[in-house]
Amino acid sequence: MFASTRTRYIASATTALVDSVVVSALLGLLLNLIAVGVFKNYTAALFLVAPALMGFAASVLFARWNGSITIRQSLGVNLLSLLFAAVVMLLVKWEGLICLAMAAPIALVAGSICGAAGVTLPRRGTKPVPPGSALLLPFFVFVPWGEARLDLATPASIVSTSIVLPATPAEILPHLPHFTIEAEPDFIGFRAGIAYLLATRTAGTGLGAARDCILSTGTMVERITTWSPPHHLAFDVVETPPPMLEMSPDAGVHPPHLHDTFVSKRAEFRPETQADGTTRLTGTSWNEQRLWPGWYGLPWSGAIVHAIHQRVFEQLRVDIEKDRARRRLAQH
Repeated sequence: MFASTRTRYIASATTALVDSVVVSALLGLLLNLIAVGVFKNYTAALFLVAPALMGFAASVLFARWNGSITIRQSLGVNLLSLLFAAVVMLLVKWEGLICLAMAAPIALVAGSICGAAGVTLPRRGTKPVPPGSALLLPFFVFVPWGEARLDLATPASIVSTSIVLPATPAEILPHLPHFTIEAEPDFIGFRAGIAYLLATRTAGTGLGAARDCILSTGTMVERITTWSPPHHLAFDVVETPPPMLEMSPDAGVHPPHLHDTFVSKRAEFRPETQADGTTRLTGTSWNEQRLWPGWYGLPWSGAIVHAIHQRVFEQLRVDIEKDRARRRLAQH
């Protein structure tokens, strides 16, 4: 009899787990469809509200169908619902693995917090779910509708990186318009599909000269706006290629954020002579990132741009050392 009771309990708990995971994941996917498919927004509705909805719904539904729920069970149900939704988005080509991985930390936190809130609700009375809690679901669904009507400021990213090179500014300048990066990328994000620089080509000199940055995802078209050798080189970005090639089980994933959510605006190089004869070269990039909340997305993009700068600077160091070696050899 004990074994039969235990078997029924396991079967009931398993059914409650599967049902709550599937329903909460479908609710999250619905909000994803509304935020991205209808309003074309990558905002808090997608990164905070959707996982919060999933965590809350998963906990409440599991408690209602199972009869009880603990914090540990809530975390487990929330994690499974997020994983299920992620797998669905991969299979139907809504998103790629890179962006899902970047969204995972904030989604887990939001889902866990609201999942914990869902744990407390069934304990407050005799009813499994307070009737008023159902009103939260329409609220969550209408959040992207409200955000689409707000004049949200576009998060701006300004990233500066410096390197000390054993050369004068006059020796460095000739390498900036044209170079080819020989090393394979070591940053894991680049190997996963995020765009990285391969080479630059500049047609002509002076203001208005065309400069092409050849990336792993396409060509970034630029125009020289400051040509003040050897102390300042600046350019505006005319056209930005996709910021990444998404990883997925099947090729051909092209979510909307690949086209206009990260836009490079301009960049510059400024060499500064040091007292010991070396030069501190500073590269700065200005970008716009149309992902909200900015406090979460900007550190990701900032780290990626910084890694691109480092890749450029390391190649400049190699090129300068080769030039010096050739000059020494020519002198002998």
